[in-house]
Amino acid sequence: MKINYFFIGIIFSLLFLAGCSAPVEEQTNVLVSDGFISMKGDESKICEDELSRIAEVLESSLEKLANNRLSQLEFSYSLPECYNEDTSWLRIIERNDKTFCSGVCGGNLDQCIILQLQIPSKNPFGITKCLDVPPTISFSTDSAVCPPNLVNSSNYELVDLRNSEGILPGDYIFIRTQESEDYSPIICAFKNKN
Repeated sequence: MKINYFFIGIIFSLLFLAGCSAPVEEQTNVLVSDGFISMKGDESKICEDELSRIAEVLESSLEKLANNRLSQLEFSYSLPECYNEDTSWLRIIERNDKTFCSGVCGGNLDQCIILQLQIPSKNPFGITKCLDVPPTISFSTDSAVCPPNLVNSSNYELVDLRNSEGILPGDYIFIRTQESEDYSPIICAFKNKN
């Protein structure tokens, strides 16, 4: 095989520039194979994209339920390898802070409900999404409001989506039940025990 030293010089110059000019968290892996250069995206970016997708699907699901577009739906997720369950979380948080709510959700809101994903690691990553749901929404853990017979399986248990552990990976069934006296939506969350 005839080697073109000029071509090899250009390749090594590109490799040097790719490795030295970008910040560490934005470096791109460059592979040379049979005279072709292929680039592989940074693994942390791939992980962030997957976590963003999970948060977007959960956000959309809860909004559809709360705003009467669906009465029941299933949601399932597993975590990518970059997510450390001991230090990371996916939570629904209610805030009564006008500055915070207006900043995250826009407008002039005194209270809001947000979906927050945090990964405190050497490359911290976080997502905060304003849920477009009535502020009076209830995520019930009362078995009188959310009886187990709402789901057709004994493998599911009623869980609190706002607990300190957050929304743990697994299979869920979300059900909008009868509205409360003030017509606020009530969401029941059942998680597969397995």
